[in-house]
Amino acid sequence: MIRLLFLSFFTGLLAAPASAQDLKSTKLPLVMINTNGWLIFDEPKISAFMTIVCHEDGSENHPTDKPDMYNGPIGIELRGKTSQLMSEKKPYGVELRKNDGENLDGSVMGMPPENDWLMLAPYADKSLIRDMFGFAIARKFDGLGYVPRTRWAELMINDEYKGVYVWCEKVKWDENRVFISKWRKNDTKGGFIFKLDKESGFLSNEYWDSHVPPSNALNRQNIRFLYQYPKPTEITQPYMDYIQQWMKSFEDTLLSPNFADTTGGGYRRLLDTRSFIDFMLVNELCRNVDGYRISSYFHKDSDDKDPRLHAGPVWDFNLAFGNAEYCDGSKTEGWAWDFNKVCGSDYWLIPFWWERLRQDPVFCRQTRERWQALRAGPISDKVLSDLIDQLANDLKDGPAQRNFAQWPVLGTPVWPNAFVGKTWEEELEYLRRWTLERVKWMDSAILTMRYER
Repeated sequence: MIRLLFLSFFTGLLAAPASAQDLKSTKLPLVMINTNGWLIFDEPKISAFMTIVCHEDGSENHPTDKPDMYNGPIGIELRGKTSQLMSEKKPYGVELRKNDGENLDGSVMGMPPENDWLMLAPYADKSLIRDMFGFAIARKFDGLGYVPRTRWAELMINDEYKGVYVWCEKVKWDENRVFISKWRKNDTKGGFIFKLDKESGFLSNEYWDSHVPPSNALNRQNIRFLYQYPKPTEITQPYMDYIQQWMKSFEDTLLSPNFADTTGGGYRRLLDTRSFIDFMLVNELCRNVDGYRISSYFHKDSDDKDPRLHAGPVWDFNLAFGNAEYCDGSKTEGWAWDFNKVCGSDYWLIPFWWERLRQDPVFCRQTRERWQALRAGPISDKVLSDLIDQLANDLKDGPAQRNFAQWPVLGTPVWPNAFVGKTWEEELEYLRRWTLERVKWMDSAILTMRYER
């Protein structure tokens, strides 16, 4: 009883809690989680029980309906860094479990079976659709390979309504996610995944630093790489040494005088150009203020399968598309890759890779051609505008209204908003206007794309 009272007080400090009775039915999948009154923390996961109601015939989903997508134990924790600290509406990590607590690979929301899932929580993004929009755009860039699958949901925890969420695949090794050679503890070389991100601070071997400092750094910052696969808690010292040495050789190749050589001695033997171009264009299209430097994943397979580093999967669009008031994040003109020039005092900066690649005329030409081909069809103005309409239509007539009743942020500045609309419709139109102005600027600017020494 004490736990329940504290939970209600803790989660309802700034927003009156909405009960299950406030949600009579929804056209979205309905996720209901019961923690038996326990608070949800950022590690370790606590045990809970989850049911998902999602009728395949498209009929409305009710809290009292029989669960038809999932009905069983889970582990749940808070996730994210900035989003967890700055948002009242919390994002969650969910792990499907068997009755004995072991991991359970289950197919949820029509996605391939796995045990690790995320629930993203649009809050400062008052359009509610930026993450879904960003992932939908990224799927049109086929050079990226795997892009996390997503689906809308409405969430209730302990009979308290939590709002509109994005059910999403967690970036990890899997045959249906980032599928590279599987690591085993006796391996000394092979595939790996790493990311540029904010470290947790809890693990001694969570990261290593690049030996190449970022350009325009005002406070002698380092570029920090975080191990993603193998996990920091499982990786062996020989494998850490292998990954670090491979990355040093990669960066040394980019620094070499003949880095752009096309006869076999240049960077192309170590870097998948198509994925890097697509990764760059996606982050530029949405002017992702976190792009290139935070929540940025990269992966490499074993040499016998593919010796090149691939960019991606792409991740985290909630502060993109003009939703950041700092470091020029809201401007439709200018390149996101110039972040270090704009905000050289920031702790997290962009590696030198991208400016070095833009010193290669062939890379620049390929980037221009790729952009023009995509704009001719896959990401035309009409396609982008229609995507916004489709995603907004998913949330009309109930979900969006309930979300903002629970989280009354419309018309109120929430960090780091650059625009504050009085209504949800104004937020959507700002997103549309910003996006179309952005791609129009890029259409012109990319014709003269080059690195200015």
